[in-house]
Amino acid sequence: MTMQDNNLENARVGYQVAVNLWTYEGETLWSKFNAMLVANGIFLAAISLFMTASNRPVFSILLPCVMSSVGIILCVFWFLLTKRGFEYHDYWVFSAREIERQYFKSLIQTVSRGERFADGQEVQFVGEKKALKMSNLSWLVPAKCAAYVIIGLFIFLYLTILIINATRLMGYFYVV
Repeated sequence: MTMQDNNLENARVGYQVAVNLWTYEGETLWSKFNAMLVANGIFLAAISLFMTASNRPVFSILLPCVMSSVGIILCVFWFLLTKRGFEYHDYWVFSAREIERQYFKSLIQTVSRGERFADGQEVQFVGEKKALKMSNLSWLVPAKCAAYVIIGLFIFLYLTILIINATRLMGYFYVV
């Protein structure tokens, strides 16, 4: 085996590893995101239950304040986990793209062409004599942006509940 053949084989293995880790990271990222989404949904349901189920101020006002504060902290961790996941995901995509461009220019363009496709550009499929372009609506809101907006909405809900209940709590102590 020549040095060039050895380098090509190493590049092929490196490319497979990068693509496998890219896939793994994407699955892990969305699994963590979904778990945090469910956890926050359950947390908000519990807060709502406490706010409506009792006439006792400790349960209907104070506990939702504490739980909302914990929910905000949970969202901060959720944001950081998601951000880290996207960074690792991007790293593996860029690594696969780099290997593809450096070693497989004319042979493999899957990841490189995917970059153009994700940017809303038209991509050509030579064997199929076909071109595809992502619709404007599809790339208008990237998944990363949508994920951060969802986390932001949960933070907004927690802050709203916190402000409402803090105001109720101050009113309760003012009356007493």
